[in-house]
Amino acid sequence: MAENTDARLQNQIIYSVYVRAHTEEGTFLSIVPDLDRIRALGADWIWFMPIHPIGVKGKKGSLGCPYANRDYRLAEHPEFYWRDAEGNTGNKIGDWADVIDLDYRKSALWDYQIESLKMWARIVDGFRCDVAPFVPVEFWKRARAAVGEVNPDCVWLAESVHLSFGNYVRREGFPCTRDTELYEAFDLEYQYDIWESFERFLEGKALLHEFCEQLNFQEAVYPENYNKLRYLENHDQKRIASRVKDEGALDNYTAMLYFLKGTTLLYAGQEFSCTHTPSLFEKEVFPRTGRDLSALLARLARFKKACLGGGFFVARADDERAIAVMERSGIGFRAVGVFSLRGERGPVRVEAPDGEYPEWVRGGRVLVKNGQILCTGEPIIFTLPR
Repeated sequence: MAENTDARLQNQIIYSVYVRAHTEEGTFLSIVPDLDRIRALGADWIWFMPIHPIGVKGKKGSLGCPYANRDYRLAEHPEFYWRDAEGNTGNKIGDWADVIDLDYRKSALWDYQIESLKMWARIVDGFRCDVAPFVPVEFWKRARAAVGEVNPDCVWLAESVHLSFGNYVRREGFPCTRDTELYEAFDLEYQYDIWESFERFLEGKALLHEFCEQLNFQEAVYPENYNKLRYLENHDQKRIASRVKDEGALDNYTAMLYFLKGTTLLYAGQEFSCTHTPSLFEKEVFPRTGRDLSALLARLARFKKACLGGGFFVARADDERAIAVMERSGIGFRAVGVFSLRGERGPVRVEAPDGEYPEWVRGGRVLVKNGQILCTGEPIIFTLPR
């Protein structure tokens, strides 16, 4: 892990805002009246998707993608752009025809980019770095050190890539940094290394234990204080409410999200059970008319901030009923979560002494008897002495 990563990030929540899709006005000022509501959800950070002018060349849709910025301040440096075997600028991988890659083999580009990062670091509190593995980790390490001179508390979030995509890129002969290496420069990174396993379960193509074992593998392979950004959806993925239509099951997925080890991500609209993911290329303001999960999210946030930090994580699955049983433990705390991802009911085995314990999702107490609790189909999180 980066040497000065703040351990408090483990307990925190990031709320992702797509400015164009957040309000009809689509401006920063129009978001200001919504800040108190967002804060009440438990959010500690707001991540603004790119807000720069959008490029015209190769523009997708009527408005273009915010990740295809118009002004890179590089018009005077054509040598900074990557070129194919014929000498044409373009993109090495994927269908990002509206983006031209930079050539990080040019040392002068590093200085130029770091100069820009230091300028922004005087304004913002952190950076979410798009497709971070496509940029050399040594650049990120040097950039982090330089930015630290003007903003020592700057937070670095890496958008790492899907396991299969990373392997594809390497097979095509292009560099793609591994997640373990990214931790040398970043405070936290995406959970795309296990996302495909999660999606297989969601789509009924795999059993729950596969996802649980992937979570356990993360616990085994990464540094002790690793931090993965945990999400059920983001601007590149389908809305979770479109995939999990049963309300009780959705509550279980949501509670599990907050129980997982790592910083929690909420994508704006998730709190209203939105089912449509706003287009990156058009203006589609998300509706506030769906089932409101705000009260549940606020309760889960209070639990996360009060009880969970780093510590040890382990998960197991009851495949027949699709119930995940997870445990977190650290200095002074131990928590058990039972998440019925299809709303199934019945007794569930837990590793806890018989007795009554405080329950955090709905409130009240949970009874452990003969090493079991009764699952009613609702999510259960309880704490007990270490």
